[in-house]
Amino acid sequence: MLHSSHKSCLSNIFLFAASAAFAAPGLLVTTSLPHVNYVRDEPVVLNVTIENTGVYAYIVDDYPPYDKNRIEVYVRDARNRLLIPKTDAPPVAELTVKAGERKTLRINACDLFDFEDEGNYRVTVMAVRDDETAVSHVVSFTLVPGIRIKAVRRATAGGGELEYQLLYWPRNEKENLFFRIVEPRSETVRGFADLGPVVRVAEPKIEFDGDTIIVTHQSERHKFMRTRLVTNGGGLQVESAESSLSPGAKLEAQANANALQRIAELQANPPKKDDKKPFVAPPKAPPAAEPKKKK
Repeated sequence: MLHSSHKSCLSNIFLFAASAAFAAPGLLVTTSLPHVNYVRDEPVVLNVTIENTGVYAYIVDDYPPYDKNRIEVYVRDARNRLLIPKTDAPPVAELTVKAGERKTLRINACDLFDFEDEGNYRVTVMAVRDDETAVSHVVSFTLVPGIRIKAVRRATAGGGELEYQLLYWPRNEKENLFFRIVEPRSETVRGFADLGPVVRVAEPKIEFDGDTIIVTHQSERHKFMRTRLVTNGGGLQVESAESSLSPGAKLEAQANANALQRIAELQANPPKKDDKKPFVAPPKAPPAAEPKKKK
């Protein structure tokens, strides 16, 4: 939530927090993000740690005097504009951190703000206790479009239509595959999932088994991943993910296993001297030429 009492000092807070976090007496806030790039519509989940180094518990609740305590999230875009929250609901409704205790919260910034433009964003988190504040360092991330490699449309039971998209983007020195469900008419996102590393050699497949969506993609040189997804409460949930070898890799693995077994058998029962046979038979000597008859 954006409280009027903090609007005037927010710019100074961002400038200060960019170089170092500062804490109210007895509180320390740290914030981190697992990635630096996020594909559009992917959840941007902040890891927020509240450490209480004081002697009194830090309590956030909706009744006095704890209703003055709160957690606030602030975001600025690439133009340094402050984003307005899309909801008045606080990011954390209830919280208790006892003296000497530390708690880590997971806050999805996409639940609080609409990230409409691609580009860089800066986030800071503030813990308020009465009129005192503790502010985290600023963390940054970049919103990227993702590169679409496949899309399938399917009619819904209510006469509508959904588009099932596969996109990829570099992450952690690899390329990751992302799955997104979009309602084409309204461009509303119905689900999003990170399917992990992808190798773009074999074309990925999107199949349907009733309400279950099955995505098969090449995850490594000789491996394929088969992921089953189901829609759940307006979101998307991974039901299972199974890895398997490619047909060529299976044949190669079987050939290696057979060779190792043969070597083990020869070591356990070495052949007698007279029974030894070379792995490769020596070439036969060419037949001797017949002497030419004298005329």
